[in-house]
Amino acid sequence: MPLQPERVARLRADYEALDQVALGEKVLGFNSHFDQRGGVSTPLVQDVQDISLRDQLVGRGLGRSDATHIAQAVANHCDVFLTRDERSIIKHREWLERELPLKIRMPSELIAELKASCASACTLPRSNAQ
Repeated sequence: MPLQPERVARLRADYEALDQVALGEKVLGFNSHFDQRGGVSTPLVQDVQDISLRDQLVGRGLGRSDATHIAQAVANHCDVFLTRDERSIIKHREWLERELPLKIRMPSELIAELKASCASACTLPRSNAQ
């Protein structure tokens, strides 16, 4: 079923309203080569802001890719890290949440928490109209 234009517009507006992740790659320097005919300069980047944190996470049993994603979430001051990876990240959730300023949730868990939070804090007053 193709997406309806109105729905696409709402999704795009929601996406554009989100805070962007500020710290993507870390520039380490530039690799430059020049000769008499010209030259080229290429940035040297790494995908993680905090390599020591990533390496600690790998040392505790996370895969390198998972550790990189979590280290990036911490560096960007994310509140929640969403994952469906039950075999790796969710399995390590207890110590990750204890040691990092980050909640680890599956999408279904976050939705349930948001619904529960809204149910208790966002209740609308009942109408007196009959």
